[in-house]
Amino acid sequence: MSTAELVVSGLGVITPWTDEPRQAASARPGTGRADDGWFDVASRLGPRGYRYLPPAAAYLLAATRGAVTDAGGLDHVAAERRAVVVATNHAATHMLDGMDETVTRAGSAGLSPALAPYFSINTYAGRVATEYATRALAVTLTSPAVAGLDALVFGAASMARGRAGALVVGATEAELPDSHRAYGDAEAGAAVLVLEPASAARERGAAVHGTVRARTLCVPAGEPAAQSAGPPPGEQLATALTALLGGVDPESVTVHLVVDDSPVAELLARVVKPCGTPRHARLGAGCLAPALQLVESLASGGGHHLVAVATATGQIGLALVTAEEAA
Repeated sequence: MSTAELVVSGLGVITPWTDEPRQAASARPGTGRADDGWFDVASRLGPRGYRYLPPAAAYLLAATRGAVTDAGGLDHVAAERRAVVVATNHAATHMLDGMDETVTRAGSAGLSPALAPYFSINTYAGRVATEYATRALAVTLTSPAVAGLDALVFGAASMARGRAGALVVGATEAELPDSHRAYGDAEAGAAVLVLEPASAARERGAAVHGTVRARTLCVPAGEPAAQSAGPPPGEQLATALTALLGGVDPESVTVHLVVDDSPVAELLARVVKPCGTPRHARLGAGCLAPALQLVESLASGGGHHLVAVATATGQIGLALVTAEEAA
């Protein structure tokens, strides 16, 4: 199975600003603290079993619930054929700081038994796997900024190898403590996609939002032109973009740059320039902003969209969305 045969049948978004996929990228980092009342666990997830979840896990479960409902459920795929890949950079940062403080002040006996397991970042994917019986695989990826696109690449490759018949891909972030603001603007919320083979979606009559395929790479941090061996970073990136676009006319693509202020971002802007004037969005501290842009592009009602991500540490991600025309 090629990745081009995968379609997106479910979308889910949870942000302090909207739960509507068409407006997902209008969310802005820097607001939405868990303690300001924007997310009520009981009303969004239920009165029992969720109260003590860390915020990023609760956001992820709520967005997954929306995406799975939008997809018409996962019951058409056996549990052993369901996969989940979760992306995050700072889901646990605030909680780990709190754990450190507790251990320093009161010892490990003071740790909450409900929260303690979430010191492991893989627990976030595992919580979704428990909720939705995704037994094929459950993986969490944490690459800076592009983790959501890496999750798409990883998940699609697993599907292509026959490891799963349905794929849940999600990105989740929780607000940062003040001591970590150097990472950038805080993010809070989650975005989730459900993907499946096009043939399976047709057979069950599922509504399809479109397709998405992604590529990620890493170039030297700092000044990307400085490289001792191999093709220049710009050439690598141009090759990846050409392969991603395939036969799509670059001038027909709406470009969404999700970047910081760095030489790597400048390189990316130069390479995607043939696709037209880009729309800019500020990269936050984590990987949520690109995922929100993916969701909004898929819900846009038609056309080709290129979500292009770059960060000062050298991570670059490209995702081509082909959205279905609105009915």
